Amino acid sequence: MRKISQLPVVKQVDADFPNGAIINETDTNDGTPVVREIYNDILVNAYKVLDVTGVEADGEEDKEGSYQLVEALQKLPSLLNGVEHSLSLSSGVWSIPVDLAFVPNKYIFIARATDAYVSGTFKGLNATPNYTFTSAGFNAGDEVLIIKDNSGVRAYSLMVSTTGGGSSLNLLPTIMGMPLQYNNDTMLRYQSNGKIMTDAPTVNNIQSTIRTFVSDAGVLLTDMFITQNKLICVVYFPTQITYKFYDFNLSNLNAPTLMSISGFTIPVGADFSPYFYADDQYIYITNDNGTTVNDNRVTIASIGTHSLSYSSLVTLDTGFVKTTNGAFKNKNLYTFVSGKLSRFDINTGALTDLGLYDSVIGQLFSFKDSIYFGSGEIAQKWF
Repeated sequence: MRKISQLPVVKQVDADFPNGAIINETDTNDGTPVVREIYNDILVNAYKVLDVTGVEADGEEDKEGSYQLVEALQKLPSLLNGVEHSLSLSSGVWSIPVDLAFVPNKYIFIARATDAYVSGTFKGLNATPNYTFTSAGFNAGDEVLIIKDNSGVRAYSLMVSTTGGGSSLNLLPTIMGMPLQYNNDTMLRYQSNGKIMTDAPTVNNIQSTIRTFVSDAGVLLTDMFITQNKLICVVYFPTQITYKFYDFNLSNLNAPTLMSISGFTIPVGADFSPYFYADDQYIYITNDNGTTVNDNRVTIASIGTHSLSYSSLVTLDTGFVKTTNGAFKNKNLYTFVSGKLSRFDINTGALTDLGLYDSVIGQLFSFKDSIYFGSGEIAQKWF
């Protein structure tokens, strides 16, 4: 833009108006002329604000009740806190690419860290101002909330790293949908319609791969778990009315292997709709591996190399409700049904009532040996 002080026109330039001010014309003195050089920069910038915010000029004079430039300014994104910045570390100094000289005290930024937290100082684009920098900790790749406080900048991790490294913090972003019910790998993965996805983003159509492998386009992938560095899939065969298990090495999700079963059988031709759970050692199958109408009789099968072998049978408390909204931790099955949170000891079958959460809707899942509750794009660690 051009300042009036930069133009060869009549103007006022002094300590009060260092950038120039307009002078009125009188009978004895010339005033600042109405010329393009003075006014056009202001007008074209105002028009550009309308353009970038999608506000169409209506051809009418603005007045009370209709200020189109104000409407556009309210929609204009902020390049300070309306975008994700990069929080980087260099020689003990953390920085974000923002000029902090004009940022007010207690201003908030969102940034993604390039490094794990270490103590140091904090600055913006310029060497000064420089602030003390404190945090309870974050990992490389974590989303971080930064509060610019003149007495010292503070940073809080908003997430657990979903691409490895881990964190003990309580919030986990689940932007792609519903995570796997059980996953003790370092990368968060989601399932939807027989597909497995990551935030990377990557997507693998596991159901399609298995259908090709078994030469049956009608089979249905009902459950997926990640444990022992492999993906275990539960597949329903409608024509046979039975379930089979397949596993994949996580490094190759295009090569399934049929898992053998020993010590128990999955019935063929009858279906009591068993539900399946997993942890780091076992697959748990309700209805006594699908052989009985009793939902609370749970077969425990040990996971081996492309195999499942019978370990034991437990009868859970009669308060057990068969549900897909459940997950394991430390040999306890947590379920969340109609707002009721319950815990079942898999060794004794005992029920512990953990409370009724009226009108709360969400899903339990296990990730890196913690139980999370998710109801949107952020999940909270519960256990």
